[in-house]
Amino acid sequence: MAELKNNMKLNPFKKLLTTVTLIGAMAALWGCSQSEASSKLEGTPEHPYTIIWYMIGTPQADQEMVMDKLNEYLIPKIGAKVELHIIDWGSYDQKMNVVTISGQPYDIAFTSSWTNSYTKKAQLGAFYPLGDLLQKYGQGIIQNVPQIFLDGAKVNGELYGIPTNKEVGRQVVYRVNYPVLQSMGMKMSQFKADADLDTLRSMEPFLKAVKQKRKDILPYAVFGNTTYVAANLDIILGELPGAVHIRNSDYKVLNQYEESEFTDFYGVYRDFYKKGYIPSNAAQIDDDPSLVTTGKWALGNAEFQPFADNLWSKTAGYTIKSVPAFQPVITNAQLQGSMMAISINARRPDIDMKFLNLINSDRYVRNLIGSGIEGVHYKYVGKDKIKYLPSHSAYDMPGFAYGNLFITNLLDGDPADKWQQFESWNATAIKSPLLGFNFDTRPVSAEIAAITSVLAQYKKGLATGQSDPKIYLPLMLRDLKTAGSDKLIAEEQRQINAWRAKSSASAAK
Repeated sequence: MAELKNNMKLNPFKKLLTTVTLIGAMAALWGCSQSEASSKLEGTPEHPYTIIWYMIGTPQADQEMVMDKLNEYLIPKIGAKVELHIIDWGSYDQKMNVVTISGQPYDIAFTSSWTNSYTKKAQLGAFYPLGDLLQKYGQGIIQNVPQIFLDGAKVNGELYGIPTNKEVGRQVVYRVNYPVLQSMGMKMSQFKADADLDTLRSMEPFLKAVKQKRKDILPYAVFGNTTYVAANLDIILGELPGAVHIRNSDYKVLNQYEESEFTDFYGVYRDFYKKGYIPSNAAQIDDDPSLVTTGKWALGNAEFQPFADNLWSKTAGYTIKSVPAFQPVITNAQLQGSMMAISINARRPDIDMKFLNLINSDRYVRNLIGSGIEGVHYKYVGKDKIKYLPSHSAYDMPGFAYGNLFITNLLDGDPADKWQQFESWNATAIKSPLLGFNFDTRPVSAEIAAITSVLAQYKKGLATGQSDPKIYLPLMLRDLKTAGSDKLIAEEQRQINAWRAKSSASAAK
């Protein structure tokens, strides 16, 4: 039980016990001993430990059925069962912030660079350090998750989350509802690939035709959670000011909102908004999942992985094709794009790590969680190849979020060498010069809070075209400076310089 005694230093998220009377103290000590005794009994098939697991996604009708099936396997194997809580995409970050601040007990949660902020919460002490646990109970993770992922997840030299082994490069694509494209008499070859915003501009004739001929379809599925990914910029802290150029490696930190990439982006979206391609209330809606189900859309944004078109098409029930906006790149944000962390308040982090080990190394566990129950949600149509059944719609999980993709079944239509092609695709990605660097937010926490408030006021309107960038972008930049963006960028530069110096000194030894 040594694992349970580690990391008992003072921590803002560890529950503190205060006693004010002798009787209260005695009662507390008695309760503690009872709790400890209970904890020791848990973790066996006779007394399984309950793993409370928070995940992002859309709650599924059949999730309880699948978890019951999973628990039949887990209880005899690791003496544990899972209690899965799926929180909607738009609510997840806020919900997990409440859970973290309140000290509400849980075991495992999805964390990333883009929601339930991994680096920030690791630095604040919300997550359990995993180095020792990984060595004792995570050999399947060590064997299956590439070292570049584990290194990219370290914060101040310590690992606080297990990354998903998946596509490592980040590549933005424009998704096309192919039957709609065909109905317009157009072809995919009309679009200009790998040209960033020029790729989107090349699609305007398609959007215009849809707007004129199909009043029942949304031309461009853009919503308030739209994020622009610039091909040549590695943004240090999500959407906060501060980025470096990927290709010239000068390590100079700049404010991306002042760069031509972002001013052009806002200009294109404003033009499309005024032409009616983007919904008038886009800034007020984070997403509309029903669009994919109904097919009432023509164009949308997505992040790509090899054979994503096949996966999207299988899920939607009609053909979806995509056009890449730029060559894939590897950044810290991508390495930390899908992770599992153990709560600092977890009562049995050893058992939690055993479970994380299984979702990264056990094919049965990973495929059950990801695809559901054989004969109910899918059937096998070949070795390690499946076809979804109609009831799959009652258990449709975001595959990238649930552990090692490389041990999941292939879909019908996928080539036998799919995962080898993933590895080849990963090898083509351009590496950011900041790989391995994680910014410590604590010196500028007040500025970050103020800057976040400013972005919340302006960004959705700008990113959907609802706000005129000629008016509102200068106002946003003004308010960002007032909130402390210059201080944030200076601190980012200082830490990058220190990190480079330390890395150079280590390499020289």
